[in-house]
Amino acid sequence: MKTNEEIKEALLDLAEKAVEELVGHIEDLKEGDLDQLEQTVFKAIMEFGRTALEELLRQKAREEEAASPTEGSCGHTLRLVSYREKQVNTVMGPLTIRRAYYHCQEPKRLAGRQNPLPACPGVAPFDQRWGLVGRRSSPGVRRLVSFLSARLTHEEVAETLARLFPLAISARQVGHVIQPAGEAFRQFKDQQVQKLLTQGAEKHQSGKERQEEHGEPIRRLYVEMDGVMARLRRGSVPMEAHEQQREGDAYREVKVGAVFVGEPGPERSDLVPGVLIDRPVSIKYVARRTTAEEFAPQLYALARHHGLSRARQVVILGDGAKWI
Repeated sequence: MKTNEEIKEALLDLAEKAVEELVGHIEDLKEGDLDQLEQTVFKAIMEFGRTALEELLRQKAREEEAASPTEGSCGHTLRLVSYREKQVNTVMGPLTIRRAYYHCQEPKRLAGRQNPLPACPGVAPFDQRWGLVGRRSSPGVRRLVSFLSARLTHEEVAETLARLFPLAISARQVGHVIQPAGEAFRQFKDQQVQKLLTQGAEKHQSGKERQEEHGEPIRRLYVEMDGVMARLRRGSVPMEAHEQQREGDAYREVKVGAVFVGEPGPERSDLVPGVLIDRPVSIKYVARRTTAEEFAPQLYALARHHGLSRARQVVILGDGAKWI
């Protein structure tokens, strides 16, 4: 196991090389070119950060090799198979880690026995310890992708990251990165909705619910819903008979709801003299590719959360679709 002094020495060597390279690049810059100077310094800092992070993780991987595991999650003995490299995307750029990979060796010994315990899959303890099982992106990258994906398309997220960081990621990779976060968020929202429906079925109200109903009144609350057809990659959803007979992707309806407060704006109505047209304030959305029966509680919960019980007037906006 490396000491702090050895780690410090390794990082200082990397820093010295980074500074030497930076000075060499600066000498070639045109005097007064602040834009190029800024970019050069930024790239040098990011590259040093990438190499430092890679070196630290490589040392951690070597430490785990020295303390190799002897037992897997299945309770069987593990055997070292090989040392495998794994590339991980970080906000400072991609880095490569060489770590130990193990297999369960018990199946061979228990092959002739009755009802042997199931073997555990191949395992890299380093990945388990550092949260990289089934992942090739660091927590920092996952946070950035999740934040941007709430506001941009997958293509725009990939382009934004490439412009801001030394990070090349495709739109498809963006989808893979945010899928666990999306599933976790969906479960969280479903739990909130179920809790709300359970409380609604009870006769008594909690103090928090009474406080919500007696808060500042809302003049007018709008609840809007509609359906849009979304293009989905072929094979990502069950294909109907007529879809299987033709080429191309599939289309499915996504139900979308919006809740917002209406406040009088500066424009007057052409239909009703003297009436000011409401303008939306604090719009909140919910969207699901699901049935109307399952979407209804989601939209109701969104409306409740944003003042339905305090609204003096509720306006429902929707077209003539049967599910609406």
